[in-house]
Amino acid sequence: MKEEISISVCVPAFNEEKNIEKTVMGLFDALLKHLYRFEIIIVDDGSIDLTGSLAESLSRRHSQIKLLKHSINLGIGRCYRDAMRIAEGNFFTWFPSDGEDTAEEMLMCLGRAKEGAIVTSYHAEHGGRSAFRRLLSGFYTLILNSLFGQRLKYYNGLSVVSTQRVRGMILVSDGFFCNAEIIIRAIKSGCKVIEVETKLAKRLSGRSKALTCGSLKRAGIDFIRILRAGKTVSSLMFGGSI
Repeated sequence: MKEEISISVCVPAFNEEKNIEKTVMGLFDALLKHLYRFEIIIVDDGSIDLTGSLAESLSRRHSQIKLLKHSINLGIGRCYRDAMRIAEGNFFTWFPSDGEDTAEEMLMCLGRAKEGAIVTSYHAEHGGRSAFRRLLSGFYTLILNSLFGQRLKYYNGLSVVSTQRVRGMILVSDGFFCNAEIIIRAIKSGCKVIEVETKLAKRLSGRSKALTCGSLKRAGIDFIRILRAGKTVSSLMFGGSI
């Protein structure tokens, strides 16, 4: 048993009935095989398909799997914060329910996890993503690096950080900006960033929700919330208050 690490994994899921069981059980089996103490917290984010029922079945069959339910879709950031509040592991992370990230990627990040650091993954291969999405991702990374004086390769990978430290952060993003906010706030709190190179898998089924109108709208709302609460995005992340 790797006693020094116990991990709580948030799995946000919105209308992922074709992916949720395979994704969660793949992660479950990998963590169990490598003797990690773990819990998987599925957050059914207002799904209108069978995602909730399948997640409930998983939680009944395995004591390490917990389930939270949102009555409406609130976004990945809200899923992250709600799971974080009940997490019992000494490290915390998230794992997408669509299968684009692999259990092996999680294990690579966990192998580097330690106090005083945030371990985050980036993808050397892109799992069939379109050139447009890769270009957009690169532009997004360039903007964040410029804003915050960093040289990171990616801001949306799996990020493993001390649960105690992340609970001390004031997180305001509800959408996909959440992971970038966590990384930047971790840096602000004195964390070293450890980047792990991995391969991106192909989504198991369906289309990504990252570029849907709803996701883009939520990202815009996150920025407006930040601007209203702080003075600028930069001042909020590096010293502003909410």
